[in-house]
This record gives sequence, structure tokens and C-alpha cells, in this order.
Amino acid sequence: MDKSIILKKQQIRAHIHRYTLRIKTTTPRSEEAEQQLIQTTLQKFLETVLQADSKAIIPPYLDLDRNDKNVPDISVALPVSSIDSFHSLKKYFFRLSNCNEAGHSWCSVILALSVLFSSFIEKVRHSLENQNFSLWPKASDNENAIDVGWLLYSTRQQDEERLASLLTSLTGDNLGVKWKPIRTTTGPNRKKASKDNSEKIHALHIECASNKVQEVRKKLSPWYGSASTTFPDGTKMRLVPTFSSVPSTGNKIKFASCLARQAALSSGLASGTTWEMATNLLLEAKDPIFKKSFHQVMMSIKSILDPNISLFHTIDRQWRSENVVTFTFRPEHEPEARSIIAGLVPFLRDEGYSFFIKMFSAEAQQRHVSSRWNATTRQVTSIEEEELGEFLSADDDLNLSDEPTEKKSR
Repeated sequence: MDKSIILKKQQIRAHIHRYTLRIKTTTPRSEEAEQQLIQTTLQKFLETVLQADSKAIIPPYLDLDRNDKNVPDISVALPVSSIDSFHSLKKYFFRLSNCNEAGHSWCSVILALSVLFSSFIEKVRHSLENQNFSLWPKASDNENAIDVGWLLYSTRQQDEERLASLLTSLTGDNLGVKWKPIRTTTGPNRKKASKDNSEKIHALHIECASNKVQEVRKKLSPWYGSASTTFPDGTKMRLVPTFSSVPSTGNKIKFASCLARQAALSSGLASGTTWEMATNLLLEAKDPIFKKSFHQVMMSIKSILDPNISLFHTIDRQWRSENVVTFTFRPEHEPEARSIIAGLVPFLRDEGYSFFIKMFSAEAQQRHVSSRWNATTRQVTSIEEEELGEFLSADDDLNLSDEPTEKKSR
């Protein structure tokens, strides 16, 4: 991150991260009443946080204020209600906005927790929702972060954390990845509440420290530029600059064309899911013999219809799941893709990738003991189902139907 977070009085919390917080209040009668109402609401937010983690701390958001001894941390000992001015409140709830027409206010906040965020949010999720609080981890956890751009042909099914880790490793910079609406204006976009968020076009956005934008774009260009033919995880995507980075009218038309393609892909891709795995946390573990991961093996499969196109567009673990994996693919590849998804165990076993069989549950492995993978037709069959045709062929004397008896295959 661009600026590390150090708590006052040498306090230590194992899980410190920056978040975006949205609160909702009623329509105020005056500006003073609005500020008081916001402060009261933020005190309720603190109380909710402390219910899940009594040791939680909200330090000043900016590094400058965290180094100021006169600006203490908010905690159980110093509640939000004790902050003496709205100006001081903004030191903790950074860029705290006035209410929009829907009563929403937005800000950035740091939570220093003694427990994992996943455990914390599991405890307070319903309480936050009931009080109209929304809390999202910042993608890159930089104090001053900005979008580098968005990924054309990205999907909602992709694992943000995996991609962020991959891109951070490739560039050496702390990058975040977030699925969110693509901005098509240069001004503030929170003054009015969206009536229908589903109408907006979404994509994965890459975020970095604001002073590293040009450097990061240059580093990502070999992977997601127009000349790129290989991609870090096998998914073909292009890095589109933000709308504010496209000043010319001619290129704004091209930006609109990119939007149209992203919208079409989001609505047009087909998907399939497997529940046969015991764990989906080993998708990137590499086979010691072939030096490839399950993800790489599957993404390298080409379509029979078009050998130049990968059969799968994306492969990722399902959000909040420890064993479900979702595959996306073009609609015309659906029969072929679903056949492979249904026969993952025999496919991997018969193609020599037995290292990955351990990812699958004992039930799935047992279910496919007698299954066979046909590499030519890309179909999975079992000994039991092959018997269907054999005994139909053998029993011509009892065939009183209009269907002719097929000849034996063996």
C-alpha cells in the first residue's frame, strides 16, 4: 500500500484495512441538523462494530492525522458522540458527503480489528443491513487510490482476490480488483441515487495508488494491451482507460463501443457449475510433473468448433464457497463445455492429470470409478450405461416396439 497504517500508543491489531462506508439518514431540516444526524448515525455504526469486536479501533484516515498526537483514535474509550465538530469527524470518516436525495452519505474509514474481517462481517451483517449500513473493503487498500481502468470482457464470476494477487505479483505494485459500474461521466456520481443499478454496465476495475497510475498502465500493457495474445490467467481481456482519460470525441465513440461489447458479453455468456469438489482452494496448485495448475489445464482446452478459441472464458471459485467452481463459456460451446464439466474426474484421470483428483470429494471419485472419457467425442460414459445398448441388441426376441434392434457393438 502507499501508506502503512500504524496505530497510536503502539497498539496492535492483526487486521487493519480501509473501507468504503455508506450510511442512510432521514431528510434533515437544516445543515446543522443534518450534521448532527450523521454523527448520531455514525455512533450507531461504531456500536455495531464493537458488538462484533470490542477491541476495534477507528484511527484517523490520513497518515498526517495518524501522526498527530492531538487526534486520538476512536474506540470504546472515545466514541463518535464525543467528537466535538463535524470537521473533526471527517478526519476519521474521510470525504464524508452530505446526504443525497435517497438519504445516503458516503465516506472512507479504517477499521483496525482483532478478528478476521470474514468473521467480523458474519457477526454483524444482519445488524448492519437492518440499520442501512453498507461496508465494502477498499480494493487496493491505498490511502490515495484511483482506477487504472477497467477490463473489457471481464465477468462477475471472476475471483477479485485471485486476480488482485496475480496482478500485484506481475507488476510488483499493490493492486486491487473490484467489480463495479463503469463510469461514463467525469463529475461526482453520488448526488442522486440510482433508480435501477441493474441498468448500469459493470466490469472489473483495477485500482492502484494515485501516484502510480502511468507506471502501472505501462506494466499491464504487455498483458492487456491491443497487441497482447497471451493473458496472465488465460482469460482474454483488454485494459480500457477510465472515461476521464478519454478526452477526444472520436475516442469517446470507441469507448461507447467497448461499453456495448461489455454489456453484450455480460448478458450473453453461458455458465456451468460443479459441486463435485471437496475444496476449490487448490485451483492454482501446480501438478509437480506437468508444472501446470488445474486452472491452467482447463483454460488451455480449445474448442472443437474453433481450435483457436479457448473453450472456457473464465474458471473461478464461487464467491463465499469452499467447494463450488463456476465456468463461463460462449453459448455456441455450451454442449461441449457442459460435457467436460460433468466429466471432470474421468477427464483429468484419463488425460494423465491424476494430481488434481484429490481436489474432488470422495463421493465424486467413487461415482466416476467406472466412467470413461472419450477424448475424440469429449463425452463421458460409464460401463453401466454402455450395457444399455448391449442388452437392447441382445433381446431382439422381446422387441415388440416399432424401433429396429441395433446390432451388437461387441
